[in-house]
Amino acid sequence: MDLSQFLNFRNKLQLILDVFLWLISGLILLFIRHQSFKILPSFLTCSPEPVRVAAFFLLLIALFVLFKELIKWLRVRWWLLWNKNKIYIFNNKDWSKKWISNGKTEIVNNGDLLVKSSRAGCLLKNHYWKDFKISFEMKYSPDKFGDQNRFGIIFRAEDLDNYFLIEIGENAEFYKTGNKIEINGEKEDEKKYVSSIKPHVKYKGIWEIMSVTEINKPFNFSADFVKASLEVKGDTVSFFYKDDPIYKWILPEYIDVNHVESGVRDNMEKTKGVILGGAFAGHVQKIPFRLKYGLVGFRAHLNHAGTYIKKLRIEPL
Repeated sequence: MDLSQFLNFRNKLQLILDVFLWLISGLILLFIRHQSFKILPSFLTCSPEPVRVAAFFLLLIALFVLFKELIKWLRVRWWLLWNKNKIYIFNNKDWSKKWISNGKTEIVNNGDLLVKSSRAGCLLKNHYWKDFKISFEMKYSPDKFGDQNRFGIIFRAEDLDNYFLIEIGENAEFYKTGNKIEINGEKEDEKKYVSSIKPHVKYKGIWEIMSVTEINKPFNFSADFVKASLEVKGDTVSFFYKDDPIYKWILPEYIDVNHVESGVRDNMEKTKGVILGGAFAGHVQKIPFRLKYGLVGFRAHLNHAGTYIKKLRIEPL
């Protein structure tokens, strides 16, 4: 189990909030215990001290978790109360103020958002969407920051460790062989990468990577900006290329983790069995954020070409 769920030392504000919730939870239980002694003294005094201590700490943990879930629920409801039908249109001044970012994603001189070398991704913070449409124009960077033209759209995210993602572009694992070409003095089959979409689920920092789907209408994000959009409604996700619906994904209810990304966390590969036996006891887990309000964002792995984004718009459905 991740200790940061109970005391997050990596985030000072969250740590202060966690300590405050522990204090409030403890005071509430002590008050209840004090009142119980007045009402049922015989029952409490006859219970062995270890039993009373264990019960106290179990209730303390349960109350703390309940408070954290309540705060999360209230945060989303408060935002929806004032912004439920509001449309978000990207402004380059929002960057770093309204976005959680990872990697080298930045605003370039003309005001476009350039997503690159962002393995975890970037999220529009404090904006919660369940059924929505995100539309934008995108173009791959000609500078070839990476060797693959791929780009990910994140949705229904709890944070950068828990979200759904669809990856669009040319997948290195999915290609067709062409004519013989010379590589390092030897003749090899030319690899012709085809346009494809690859869905992902990320849960507690670990991925379930699914099969790649070839797209019959080839993408052309390299020459110029092209319109793309994603609609998320209920358990159905639809991707549009130039306003044409070309892909649909029914969100899974469970995650079967099958990939620990190297370098994400120290020694995670070595402790994968422990993770699967602890945080993923039973291995197959129900996805808690599947039909909930969540954050929206983008991702481009370090070996993916940078992607320019402009005219970004998010609206509720």
